[in-house]
Amino acid sequence: NAYYGIKFDITDFIQAAMAVQPQIFTKESLQNIFQRLSRIEQTRRHTKPYQDLALFSIDIVQHPQSKQYIPRTDEWLRVTLHTIDYIGLALGLSDEQASSLPQDVVMAMLVGRLDELYRCMDRLKEQRRKRRLVQNKDDTTTCEEEEEEEAVELWENQIETLLEAEKMAIEKITGAFF
Repeated sequence: NAYYGIKFDITDFIQAAMAVQPQIFTKESLQNIFQRLSRIEQTRRHTKPYQDLALFSIDIVQHPQSKQYIPRTDEWLRVTLHTIDYIGLALGLSDEQASSLPQDVVMAMLVGRLDELYRCMDRLKEQRRKRRLVQNKDDTTTCEEEEEEEAVELWENQIETLLEAEKMAIEKITGAFF
């Protein structure tokens, strides 16, 4: 792929907005936008052939001149970020604060996902460690149990590869801003 695609749902967006401007964006102040986005999300889930579970996506692309990685939002996220910009103005943010909201919310979404990925990877490692402790105590494994264990390890390796790829893609862009 020429880019890395990261998918997000409504909750990711709302949590990011609340993290960026907690004094302005609360669950109550974002309730109306949450309800509208929920209706859109439900419609899209039932009408798209592949029934995508995410409403938004951010592609991480390399800028042709600077070679830095930058976020490229999909149309739904751009429209929603534009809307939240206006909501921020209406709720008392300065023009400068409101104009930085889209980039700030995108970065908060990416950082939130990065934290989630670290937690998932830690849980996966902990599950492996616990399973290996149990295996080391049990010397009477059957051939079927060994095959099952190999299948579990294969799935874990595939999951770990996907988590690691998403983590590396996000780190490419968050490293450029932090």
